[in-house]
Amino acid sequence: MPSFQLQTVIAAPIGDCFTLSLSVDAHAASMRESGELAVAVVSDILAVAQRSLAVELPVRRRKVTGEFLAPQYLRFVVDDKPGIVAGIAGALAKVGANIDSLLQHPGHPKYRLPFVITTEPCMTSTIEQAVAAIAKLDCMLERPLCLQILTADDKDE
Repeated sequence: MPSFQLQTVIAAPIGDCFTLSLSVDAHAASMRESGELAVAVVSDILAVAQRSLAVELPVRRRKVTGEFLAPQYLRFVVDDKPGIVAGIAGALAKVGANIDSLLQHPGHPKYRLPFVITTEPCMTSTIEQAVAAIAKLDCMLERPLCLQILTADDKDE
């Protein structure tokens, strides 16, 4: 089973590391460029406690999968005719996926019409089932493009 081990190496005396590990300002300054608000203070403290520069943290092994809960971006290129959106919506509904938005710009030829649907967050395997069914619709000129939408979880509430 694939796994990874995180190791932090600090090229500084242990006493200096300990002193800096106590400083919230030092941690904030070190992460200013990335925008992170917290850093691995625990690993610094463990390094001091173990009197080493390499820290081993307990690791719980997990299976690595491609399964994610995320909104999806679906792009279709179709030969336009009535019922296409109904067919796509039906395939999505059948697997429990919900449409968030639909976008179709005017001006494209009806015999090769592109449009986009975004979904509310759903599991990767769920959307893969729906896309497989949608790809079989006779109006599809290309395999649907499916991309996960990455979202920032740092919204102010």
